[in-house]
Amino acid sequence: AIPDASFKTTNPDDANFRVTNVTIVLASGTRSKGKVDGNNGGANVSNLAATATAGDRYVITVKGVQRRNFKGEVLDVEVGEPVRSINLN
Repeated sequence: AIPDASFKTTNPDDANFRVTNVTIVLASGTRSKGKVDGNNGGANVSNLAATATAGDRYVITVKGVQRRNFKGEVLDVEVGEPVRSINLN
């Protein structure tokens, strides 16, 4: 997880984020070809990649983010469930 540039500039010791829960779907058109759930920084997409073809896309939904603050405390961060798509050529 990448912090907002202004937050990182003004609070560099608080700008340590990590994704803790994610769902990755391989999609073709409007249908799913498979799904992987990942926790604590790990999601193996090799099975999805093996079935991917040109024109497919990965749809990534971030379900959990944590931030380590300047005291070393790890806090859950409320970010909703942002979704990103990556098109495969």
